[in-house]
Amino acid sequence: MVAEDERTGSAMTVVDVPRHGAAALADDDPAARYDVAGRLTRSRAASEGGSVGVTVRALVEVQRRHGGMAPRAVVGGEFTTGDGAEVVFEVLVGSGYKSMIELRRDPERAVMSQIYPSWPLIPGLPQEYAAAALDGLADGPCASSLPSGVLRLDRAAFDEVESSTHVFAQATAALCCVLAAKLRGQDVEEALRSVVEQW
Repeated sequence: MVAEDERTGSAMTVVDVPRHGAAALADDDPAARYDVAGRLTRSRAASEGGSVGVTVRALVEVQRRHGGMAPRAVVGGEFTTGDGAEVVFEVLVGSGYKSMIELRRDPERAVMSQIYPSWPLIPGLPQEYAAAALDGLADGPCASSLPSGVLRLDRAAFDEVESSTHVFAQATAALCCVLAAKLRGQDVEEALRSVVEQW
């Protein structure tokens, strides 16, 4: 399903796979920016090919289904191709979060869910999720297909109750696959769907 996000004006795609989960895809959501307290990095050998200086950006929201639980996360970032022999994965760790109670008083500061619009999220990437987010980027199914460059995670949002390290790793793995598909000019919705089907 494709619709337009009223807040950002950008097109969004929602992929729903029964018994697995749902994922929403957009180019960006400025509300998912956050204050940065540090960064985590990892590198691996790059695949062959790719032009230097090409940048692609995407934002992914995921929501899993586990009985009564609904783990969810929002992650976004960009990949810029380089001319070295490695891919560098960089996760910006957040700080200074508002509570959901505070955000209900100031809804413009919340990240609105694309899957459940009445269920907002808190912008930021807490330290407790950052390492898992890096693992999902660097060890996910599409990481080894990236050419030389830097993949930087600089957008995120979480739920005070329903987020987890596991769902952040799955969300960043999905983001990596979407960015890889965008870079190659492939169908990003199909790339996202194939990730969700593996959950």
